[in-house]
Amino acid sequence: QGGKFGHGFAAAGFTQALSPAIGKIAKGQRFSPGRIVAAAIVGGTASKLSGGKFANGAMTGAFSRAFNDALHHEYDFTTEICQRSTDSCTVGNVWDSTKRNSVPQQEGILTDGKISSIRGIGDVVTHVDDANYTLVNETLPGHEFEYGTVTRSLIITDQTISVHTYGVGINTSTWAHYINEASAYYFPLVLDNQIRNNIYVDSSQFQKDMAMIH
Repeated sequence: QGGKFGHGFAAAGFTQALSPAIGKIAKGQRFSPGRIVAAAIVGGTASKLSGGKFANGAMTGAFSRAFNDALHHEYDFTTEICQRSTDSCTVGNVWDSTKRNSVPQQEGILTDGKISSIRGIGDVVTHVDDANYTLVNETLPGHEFEYGTVTRSLIITDQTISVHTYGVGINTSTWAHYINEASAYYFPLVLDNQIRNNIYVDSSQFQKDMAMIH
């Protein structure tokens, strides 16, 4: 049994080592037959090279990849916040509001290294890059949706300012994966609406103030 375990370990380990390369096959698709076939070939080859059977290694590699795909989550979308023709639609205003609206149940503004607690979910630490208008929320051990990151950054054009959100990670259980999939879009879209509302509320107040001056 020890020899068989060794061959299986080699197959799984080699497949995992090449996981980033395999992951580029049909990128964006949750399940890909091509990725599973590639993992099977890698696992089978590793098993054969270590003295085991190709078929056994192929099965180990395929199952390892299928399980990885099942628990992998990824989402990527962009929300337009405001038109730059609006007085309050400035990079500074949108970035400030983004740092105040990028974690569910957030308290205060996000700063580099700040840890936020989400009731019933767990803690995240935020890394803030003000120079590039980017922040990254990283789940900490014990978080229900570990392990993963959510990157929020501004997309600035001559006409608009938008917030780009990219989340990726591996959940530790199937149920956490499906809950994360269901909520992944809800939280960022709610937060983006809060950012948008802040900008346009400020704009409405600005117009009222200008009217009073004149």
